[in-house]
Amino acid sequence: LDMDGGNLKLLMPNDTVVDDITYTSQQPDVSIGRSPNGTGNFAYFDQPTPRAANSTPAYGTYNFALEPVFSLPGGFHSGAKTVTLSTTEPGATIRYTLDGSKPTASSPTYSGPININAPTVVRARTFVAGKMASRTATRTYLIDVPANMAVVSIATDPAHLFDNTIGIYVVGTGANTPHYRLPWERPASVEMYEKNGALAFRQDTGFEISGGGSRGMPQKSLELKARKRYGDNDYDYAVFPDRSLTAYSRLILRHPGNLGASNSIIREPLGHMLAKDGRMDLDYMDYRPVVVFLNG
Repeated sequence: LDMDGGNLKLLMPNDTVVDDITYTSQQPDVSIGRSPNGTGNFAYFDQPTPRAANSTPAYGTYNFALEPVFSLPGGFHSGAKTVTLSTTEPGATIRYTLDGSKPTASSPTYSGPININAPTVVRARTFVAGKMASRTATRTYLIDVPANMAVVSIATDPAHLFDNTIGIYVVGTGANTPHYRLPWERPASVEMYEKNGALAFRQDTGFEISGGGSRGMPQKSLELKARKRYGDNDYDYAVFPDRSLTAYSRLILRHPGNLGASNSIIREPLGHMLAKDGRMDLDYMDYRPVVVFLNG
C-alpha cells in the first residue's frame, strides 16, 4: 500500500464489496482498522495487531505524545555518566530499554536516573492517556570509546539479529538456507558520530546483511537502507566530505570480505582508491573507516 494514500477494497468472489476505505498519507508503525473490531468506524492504532482483532487503543486522528527529553547528548563521553529522562506531557509515563529494542507499553517504567558506565544505547518513549505513544527517542553513549574514528551505532531488537527464527545474523532454524544468506531486512535506529563528537545523523532505518560469500564470515557487512516507511528516504549528510553529494539512500558497512583477517581491512578500499581522481576509467566506491556498534 502506498504511504501517500490510496483506496483498498475487500470483495467477495461475486464482486460484492464487503468493505472499502480511501486513506490519506500514512505514518510509520500506525495501522488503520475498524473500532470496535469489524463493525465500528475506521481509526488509527499505534499498537498494530496483525492477524488478530483490533483490541488496542484506537484514535480518531494522528496525535502523538512528545518524545522524552534526554539530559545528556549522545556521543563520546569519559567515565560513568547519569542520564535522566523527562517529559512535559502531564500525567505521562516514560518507558525505556537498554538492549536496543523499541520500548513498548510493557517495557520498564522510568523512575529515576539511569547510570551508565559502558557503551550503551538508551531508547525511550512517552505514553500518556488520550494520545498515541511518542516516536522512539534513541541515544548512544560511547563511554570511554576512543574518539579517533567516526562511529556508527545501530540499535534494534536483539531478536532481529540473533533469534533462531527471525534473526538475520545467525544460521537459524526457520529456513532451508542460513538466515544470513537471505534478503531479510529489519528495522533499526542508526546514529553516526564524527570523531570530534558531532552528530552526523540519527534516524530510523532498515538494514540487512550484505555481500556474497563473505556472509559466512563471523563479522558481517551490513547495508543501511533509508526508506520512507521508516520516516526518511535519505541520510541527509555529507558522509564522504571530499564528495559533492550531501545525501545518500544506501550505505554499506563493510568488513574485509573474503580476505577475513583484520590486518587486510585496508586492501579492499585501497583497490578502489587506485581508480580515484581519473587514474583509471572505472567506477569505484568511496570509503572512510568507522567503528560499528550493535546495540552498544
